[in-house]
Amino acid sequence: MDVEVAPKMFRYMQGNGISYVIEDEKTVQIDAGAPTDKKPEAIILTHSHFDHTAFMPGCDVWASAKCAKHISVMDGATLVKRFGVEREPIEVTRILEDGDTIDTGTHLFRVIETPGHTDGSICLYEEKARILFSGDTLFNDGILGRTDLPTGNNVQMKESINKLSSLNVDILLPGHV
Repeated sequence: MDVEVAPKMFRYMQGNGISYVIEDEKTVQIDAGAPTDKKPEAIILTHSHFDHTAFMPGCDVWASAKCAKHISVMDGATLVKRFGVEREPIEVTRILEDGDTIDTGTHLFRVIETPGHTDGSICLYEEKARILFSGDTLFNDGILGRTDLPTGNNVQMKESINKLSSLNVDILLPGHV
């Protein structure tokens, strides 16, 4: 079931997994932790963990270079073995870098590299609407993402949180609630 979390933005949940869909001039999905009934033009992955790639729709995939490296071979950083599943590699069609923008029509999101939870983690920030899709970097109530999984790094997490702390955020949309 979907819940509108902001204008033209919907959250889908299944268990602990989440997918967000922005329905605008361009429909994009952020993460694939839950099935949706939408057909996005592209999916943006905040990081490589299987619980964010479990329900991949057939469309373009955008991710950081480090995330792309992990999901292209489904290595240990994807946690597929931990989840006890076999998974086909995922091909990334657009590499996202710090400062890149994603224009959906109404919203212009800036990519922010936020390593720490994983080496390839990113967040998406919409300055005008003050919306942050934080993946597993930052959760509600100021809870930080784990750094004890493959490619996690405490020092990088602290640096990423410092970077995010300068943003004006009214709506935080994390990878889990």
